Amino acid sequence: MRRNTGRSKGMKKCFLVLFFLLLAYAGHASEAVTPDGSFNLTILHVNDTHSHLDPSIVDYSCRNRDYRAELGGFARLAKAVKDLRRQERHSLFLHGGDMVQGTLYFTKYEGRADVDLFNAMGLDAATLGNHDFDRGAEAVAKLADAAVFPLISANVNTSKAPVLGGKIRPYVIRTFDGHPVAVIGATTTSAPAVSSPGGLVSFERIIPRIAEVVRELREKGIDKIILLTHIGYHEDLRLARTVPGIDVIVGGHSHTLLGQPAGPQGRDTRYGMPFQPEGDYPTVVRGPDGGTVLIVQAWEWGKVLGYLDVTFDEGGKITSWKGRPLIVVGDVRPKKGDQSGNVAVAGTAIDGADVCLPAWPVRFAEDPAIRDRLARYREPLEGITHVRLATALKPIRRGLKGGPGALVAESLLWKTRHLKTEVALQNMGGIRCDIPAGDITARTVYELLPFGNTLYILDLKGYQLRDTLEEIIQNRIQGNRTPGVHAAGVQFKIDSRASFGKRVLELKIRKGNRFVPVKLANTYRLVVQNYLARGGDGCKTLKRIFRFGYDTGFVDALVFMEYLRQMPGGVVIEPPVSVTLLKD
Repeated sequence: MRRNTGRSKGMKKCFLVLFFLLLAYAGHASEAVTPDGSFNLTILHVNDTHSHLDPSIVDYSCRNRDYRAELGGFARLAKAVKDLRRQERHSLFLHGGDMVQGTLYFTKYEGRADVDLFNAMGLDAATLGNHDFDRGAEAVAKLADAAVFPLISANVNTSKAPVLGGKIRPYVIRTFDGHPVAVIGATTTSAPAVSSPGGLVSFERIIPRIAEVVRELREKGIDKIILLTHIGYHEDLRLARTVPGIDVIVGGHSHTLLGQPAGPQGRDTRYGMPFQPEGDYPTVVRGPDGGTVLIVQAWEWGKVLGYLDVTFDEGGKITSWKGRPLIVVGDVRPKKGDQSGNVAVAGTAIDGADVCLPAWPVRFAEDPAIRDRLARYREPLEGITHVRLATALKPIRRGLKGGPGALVAESLLWKTRHLKTEVALQNMGGIRCDIPAGDITARTVYELLPFGNTLYILDLKGYQLRDTLEEIIQNRIQGNRTPGVHAAGVQFKIDSRASFGKRVLELKIRKGNRFVPVKLANTYRLVVQNYLARGGDGCKTLKRIFRFGYDTGFVDALVFMEYLRQMPGGVVIEPPVSVTLLKD
């Protein structure tokens, strides 16, 4: 019989290759599990990316030169994740919620582009943010079906929402060389007031629910527990100090920049681009059981990639850590009109002496596969993004005093003047970006007003108008945000130190060229987006009278574009300040 010598040699070769691979793996695994039984885990994280798939442009000045820098962008973010994961054997890449809503990418693709790109990046898990529910439970279900990573939130109750049945997990467990690590999700309970999850989805109280899940996992012998939350930095601090058994909290919702040094003395203005962290990265908290809890968050829009390296002892206690927020930077060049030379960043670490940036940013090249994948989503948007509407002579920045929000409120009143409206309100959270100096395009407007709200008309008494303002202000204060609302047609002052019902002072309404006091028994006509009319941002009063109102069908972004086009000379002028916040 003739022997098959070729096949025999091939099998011997395969066994040899397998043998050496096993030796190599055993050697690598021995590095991960040290002789003392400790275990090392690297956590990479983002939050509040809000469909900002392209880089964010930041202008700054230094030494009499004006610069323009690109921060973030999914192609560079993907390269950063890939490079760091290549260096770490045990790693998790996590998203702290509000993945979608905020740019034309969401307007057109409703989150499909975001999920597709995060699939390609190898995201391990994402918790649900309030804005992930902006298009309702059905839209969340579609995103869950498209995602190869799990969507997790322990306090989102979908038992009455069949469309989400089995699609949202409370937690996920990943095992590394025999070491199980649990990641538990949590979503802000304010979601029904600031989003549109629908009446079938409920949000349970966070602290008791998380405590219950942590106990369950600890009883199963899992001693390394990460919370992936969308509740805000200050709520994360409270959670860490209240619930025992937590090791790390990866947060979102408050768009908080963390770093060292923190606080007022940490404002880095040496180079013209100020970064002011609100706390240390990581923020170290002592849990109620005496254990160490590390809290991290990564600012917003993918401009920062959080990097935290944690070592656990054999009993699952944290023994050491290191990490920092990596500000993902692309090109840095002089702004148009600067004749001082074409300075572009090169290398891995940015040379601050050349381009006037602090030491935090790190430059990453673009990942070509993600860049090409993103281009397929970008190309259909080109036809609607570059239409010039008006010109801003200077940047119009978000804030209570004027800014884009005041302009939007004026546009609502302008559009509905034929319906005899007298007052317009625009919630601060609905204004999603600043307006940079120069041409204002359709792209800018869609990013400013991405939610597709319609204009809604309501007749209400003076006391109901006052109560509505009080409710919006209360909602802001409870969310640890600047108390206020953008308004047109009225003037008033806010005393944030006063109790609910007594914060709105000197409420006046415009009559001709002057303002007169609002009379509580009189009826006034209000225009707001349908989001507020349905009770969003805590507007209980408007929700009670919603059925007596009228939906015009006018979309807020299109109305604002129309308003900009009729600006005299095509130049945008900020309206006078109508809301004043009294100083503490």
